[in-house]
Amino acid sequence: MKRAPLCRACHEGMSGALDIHRHPLLRRLISLGLRSADFVVFGSAPLLVHGLREDVRDVDVVARGAAWQRARATGVAAVGPLTGSPMVHYWGGRIEVSPQWTSPSWDVDLLIQNADVVHGVRFARLQDVLAHKRALGRTKDEADVAAVESHIGLHRPIRGYNRFEEPSSGGGSL
Repeated sequence: MKRAPLCRACHEGMSGALDIHRHPLLRRLISLGLRSADFVVFGSAPLLVHGLREDVRDVDVVARGAAWQRARATGVAAVGPLTGSPMVHYWGGRIEVSPQWTSPSWDVDLLIQNADVVHGVRFARLQDVLAHKRALGRTKDEADVAAVESHIGLHRPIRGYNRFEEPSSGGGSL
């Protein structure tokens, strides 16, 4: 079953999204040749493609299978700061690839399966980014949390339709 997209940009096949080939870190991520069906971009980069941020200082990637194996073989081994789990760095840590997100409670397969696809790259759903940033409760994430909450509130799907209405008109909830 295909899920309803979050916003007009998603509804239009992400045509309103950032051209990821123009962003230096996303271009570098693509150049790694990771199998696209086996990774998802998480952290703040999904906000970038939805137009909720102008830039990001790094790109966080969760990978499985062939993508994780390639990253381990080609990147610099590191340890995740939040989990102590293995991860791989590229370009001085500006791109970080790990086999799980910040805790085992995040199902990597579901994150990848449910991701928004932009120019062939999977980006975590904004609901997942919001849940993660809320759970961390970091001051540095407050602006991102507010931007995502506002964005999701303005683009609520109407149940049973692949269309959107303004929140004041009484449509379904997320």
